[in-house]
Amino acid sequence: MGGRDDPAHCRDGREIRRRSVIPPEFPLETSGRRGENVDQSTTGDWSEQIEAVAGPHVLDGNGDELMLARILLCGCLLGASVPGPGVAADPVPEEDCRLLDLLKCQIHVIDRALVATERDGVVDRVEVKVGDRVQQGQPLARLRSDIAEAHLHLAQERTRSDINERYARKVLEVARQDYETYLDLHSKGSTTDQVLRQKKLEFERSELSVEQAQFEFRIHQLDAERAAAELRAYEVNAPFSGTVRQVLKVPGESVRNGEAILELVNTDRVQVEGYGNLEDLWNLLPGAQVEVRLDAPELERFGVTQERFRGTLIHVDSLVQPVTGKVRVVAEVENRRNILRDGLRAIMQIRILPSNLAPTVSP
Repeated sequence: MGGRDDPAHCRDGREIRRRSVIPPEFPLETSGRRGENVDQSTTGDWSEQIEAVAGPHVLDGNGDELMLARILLCGCLLGASVPGPGVAADPVPEEDCRLLDLLKCQIHVIDRALVATERDGVVDRVEVKVGDRVQQGQPLARLRSDIAEAHLHLAQERTRSDINERYARKVLEVARQDYETYLDLHSKGSTTDQVLRQKKLEFERSELSVEQAQFEFRIHQLDAERAAAELRAYEVNAPFSGTVRQVLKVPGESVRNGEAILELVNTDRVQVEGYGNLEDLWNLLPGAQVEVRLDAPELERFGVTQERFRGTLIHVDSLVQPVTGKVRVVAEVENRRNILRDGLRAIMQIRILPSNLAPTVSP
């Protein structure tokens, strides 16, 4: 594409040189949304818009300046019609969305555990009571651990002293000097080969003694770490944040390894389990959005049956119930204000989009 140099002026009057790349025959059409012509009555006079976008001095310039100003104005109009980042996309057409209601669904708490001890022992104290809210890692109970604490203190004391290594290094220094002395005497013929070999053996044994002392010190450190780990086994901590539902042991009771001391639950999330027809769920994939509400007419006067809870379908069973021909599905839902109680029934509505369906095999 050819071009030519022509003068132009900035708003402060300084002359600049630019190279025009727009041929005179460049076709320019005004458009608003793509594919739609802009009504001149709605956009106003060209001169007014050019003056607003490029400045009043352009109207006094040559044809190229007017052409560039028109292009700039068209770009502004087109840009105004294109959605920017963060603008919601058009909703899925209703005909592409299918709603499936599953009745008599069961609600289950996800995080529920009988918290047990890792070893045999006697309960020393229980730090919590029924109804207490605890955080993950918080101590809940402790077994008597006097002997374990004594073992830890003994192991830690051994790691504080490196006396064996220091002594071995001093013996090594003496053995080195002794060996060097006899080596010099042997070179002068003042001692026998047997005596020299004996001194060399003592020197090498001293070197190995230093390594042995370092090895024993490392073993003492590992013993201290093991004693600390054994002591931690006497403490029972919360595996997750939740509420204490039951306390099953009291101080003074004996427990065995794996025996539960208390029950902990967290109702912030629940699973809703239901059954649907095979033809409705044949190629449904996990990930579909669900909406859950309580199926409890006796609670209508409290207004909780009108609450809606959104979640995600996490499982579609690959097995079919042989008697009913139903398929089990499970959804995970955020439990707002603990309204969805474990054991209650609910109605689950699955919002099925084309993206939630696996492709079917053509006959």
